[in-house]
Amino acid sequence: TLFVGSYGGPTRRAFSALGAEANIAARLMQKAGPGEILVSATMVRALEGAFRVEEGLSLHLKGTEEKIDAFLVTGARRGRSVRLLEPAFGLPMSGRTAERQAIREGIDAVQAGSLRVVAIEGEAGLGKSRLLAEVVKEARGRGFACLGGACQADSALNSYLPWRSVFGALLSIDPDQSLHDRLEALSASLDALVEGSGSSLGLLGPLLGIEIPLEGESAKLGAEGRKTALHRLLGACLGAAAGDAPLLVALEDFHWADYLSVELLGYLAGILESRPLLFLVAMRPGGGSVGSFLPGRSQRIALPELPRDDCEALASAKWKQLFPSGVPLSRALLDAVLVRSQGNPFFIEELLNYIHDRKGDPGLSPGAEGAALDLPQSVQSLILSRIDRLADREKMTLKVASVVGRLFRASWLPGYYPELGDIAEVKKHLFVLEGLDITPLDSPEPELSYLFKHVMTHEVAYETLPYETRSELHERLAGYLEVTYAAEPPLDTLAFHYGRSANEAKRRRYLRLAAEAAAAGWANASAIDYYTRLLGEALDPRERSGVLVDRGEVFDTIGNIDAALADFREATGMAEAAGDPGLLAKASQLVGAMLGLKSEFEEALVWLGTSERAYEALGDPGPRARALNDLALILARKGDFARAGESLTLALALAREAGDKVAASSALNYLGSVAHAQGDYEAARAHFLESLELKREMGEVNRIANSLNNLGILVMDQGNYDEARLFLEESLALRRKMGDKSGIAFCLSNLGTMRHHLGLLAEAAGLFSESKALLRELGDRDSLAMCLANIGAVEGERGRQDEARDALSESLGILAEVKGPQAAVWLLACIGKYASRRGCHEESLRLAAAAMALAASIGLALEPLAKAAIESTREAARAALEPADFDREEGLGAALDEAAAFAVAYSVLEGQAIRP
Repeated sequence: TLFVGSYGGPTRRAFSALGAEANIAARLMQKAGPGEILVSATMVRALEGAFRVEEGLSLHLKGTEEKIDAFLVTGARRGRSVRLLEPAFGLPMSGRTAERQAIREGIDAVQAGSLRVVAIEGEAGLGKSRLLAEVVKEARGRGFACLGGACQADSALNSYLPWRSVFGALLSIDPDQSLHDRLEALSASLDALVEGSGSSLGLLGPLLGIEIPLEGESAKLGAEGRKTALHRLLGACLGAAAGDAPLLVALEDFHWADYLSVELLGYLAGILESRPLLFLVAMRPGGGSVGSFLPGRSQRIALPELPRDDCEALASAKWKQLFPSGVPLSRALLDAVLVRSQGNPFFIEELLNYIHDRKGDPGLSPGAEGAALDLPQSVQSLILSRIDRLADREKMTLKVASVVGRLFRASWLPGYYPELGDIAEVKKHLFVLEGLDITPLDSPEPELSYLFKHVMTHEVAYETLPYETRSELHERLAGYLEVTYAAEPPLDTLAFHYGRSANEAKRRRYLRLAAEAAAAGWANASAIDYYTRLLGEALDPRERSGVLVDRGEVFDTIGNIDAALADFREATGMAEAAGDPGLLAKASQLVGAMLGLKSEFEEALVWLGTSERAYEALGDPGPRARALNDLALILARKGDFARAGESLTLALALAREAGDKVAASSALNYLGSVAHAQGDYEAARAHFLESLELKREMGEVNRIANSLNNLGILVMDQGNYDEARLFLEESLALRRKMGDKSGIAFCLSNLGTMRHHLGLLAEAAGLFSESKALLRELGDRDSLAMCLANIGAVEGERGRQDEARDALSESLGILAEVKGPQAAVWLLACIGKYASRRGCHEESLRLAAAAMALAASIGLALEPLAKAAIESTREAARAALEPADFDREEGLGAALDEAAAFAVAYSVLEGQAIRP
């Protein structure tokens, strides 16, 4: 506690701080050695863990009766600063005792070594930010390191915005450094946290908003693989940071978070559950998609209106802050404020600010006039009244700042709106607004920034601008930022501001650039939003067709086949109207590919044939090769292997002519699959190996893993289990490195099948179980059904009939839902295949016959590949049986009627058809 003020005569005065603490500081300075900083215990508490200090010094200082403890400051705590969109709070916390205790229990659990996620929910003005700040303060006092970030209203179009400051602080990013220096410092910080991760630096670009080239393995990953690898890297960084001390990560206004930020929260909370880590999330009720990502160790704390007693305490504290001379707060005025505010803390503070603005002279008697004071009816009208009472210059500065956003840099205001005056003039206006508690200081020079104290203040200030004025200001701001940051254009910000301007050309340009950047950075939801907004512009048919194709490809990436198909169909019409044969060929190819995914084969072949002929007419061999690959895939699924092989042979020749390694490797891969399906194992192996060689040249890890998987399955079917294991395990290692959960699940399942063939049933069950857990997490129900059928077969052979029945029942239930009546047929054929492989050939024949009979009884036309699989099972069983058994099998097949077929199906579910 110090006395701070000026002293001296009328013409010569000085400003100083006087008191015991200042004296102690002076004495400690004298005691400190060269380059040392000594501080008192009071200062250590004030630093709130922002610096590292060493204890152990006890000094007797001049002017003090007893020795005092002194601490040596050894450096700043890197990456341990909270960065929120809230200023420091000058008033003590009022109320929220129960909520604070509930969060305190979460802090206790974290200190005991386990993760917690606490979501603070409340409407605007109820004190979410105030409670969050109090929790951060308490956590720091208990030894927590603290990181934080906040969303803004446009965060949904700005991927990872709330995490940018979290990891920026953790990795010691200095925005004032040159890009070269930032990257060097970033690489060093990353290696210090996670040893050997320097080569993954490029993955951080989309999160930090910095252009960082991808290198090494990262450059070989596809978009989804890069996202997964980034999330794994961030998890490793936070896990390492939490190893030093309990860690708190505060995320404010999370109801505005983009999808990737929400997904990242769920991922981190899932993989770091054994770390002392507290995620503290403040958001309005609902929180969009946040709830679906919160893990089991989470709690929601809903903030109700503040009780009357707490409201009175808050009002009294605020009144004393506004009237330090001791003017009493009358009961009549207090009651009027509490009735009008209805338990909203922000409303209480703003009402008292409003009264202070109007009754600023403490000599007036608020007690006498307060009861008759005409208080605003709502928070919005209250804020508007305060703005209206500002001087013209301050009012204009506030409105110009509102266009920038809730947080704004002082230098931007005169930069894009010179009418405000120079930077010195703007600082004067901002100093006044800060004094009125409207836009408190957020960060000092050199990056002088201010903050609208509350989001509602920002919204009201912005809404006071006429629409045309807003549009003009957004355009002027975007133009200023476009020039100022030409080296590293902030595409999301430019798209946002030009998007609210009348400049159609710039609006379209930056919407497209932002969409392309979002798609490249796997921010699919943002990309779709940008493309959708771009489609709302007046585009010519050619432009519209291109945008529809681009948006459709993003829909395809996220698995929304119907939306992708609709976009591609519309794109063909637009391309036709534009007279663009190349675009028409591409859109037609995409329509055919989507129809193939929906098993609408005949129509798919028509579209793909049209596309292939169009590319032929254009003399474009690369795209034609890709269209032929898609065409062949449909033909193979129809069982027309001859035509599929012809298409793939032509596709391979065209791809080689065009130097298109991707199309060539795909053609070779499909040729291998066709040869495999026809039992030509030697040709299949040759094609797969050549495809793998091309993929290794390109360095595309995902494609390499696919080829290794295909080779593993091929040699396993040949009975070469040792080689199969090598291929599959290499594929699995690549999948794990990428963090590709879907690929990991398939590799595990195939390794489980191999163990099953070898009779290693316990190992097979373990691998299938691990695959099942991943498929459940991914929501891949088709693959989950197949995995469950595998588990049922293995558990039946192990004599664990209850487990077998449960797995097969769930498998059939899923298949009945996603495939309809074909489910029982597929399941019978699947179990018949396993019976054949373990030598139970008679059982295999019976089950295969039952599958075919059941299909016939319900009028089910099996897909050619499914039918071929059943027939191959029967042929393998026949070859192993004595000739006398053929008649018995044929007789059984002929005798099965509809009732018998269904009886067999149900006996499978009871575990009767699976015997060791």
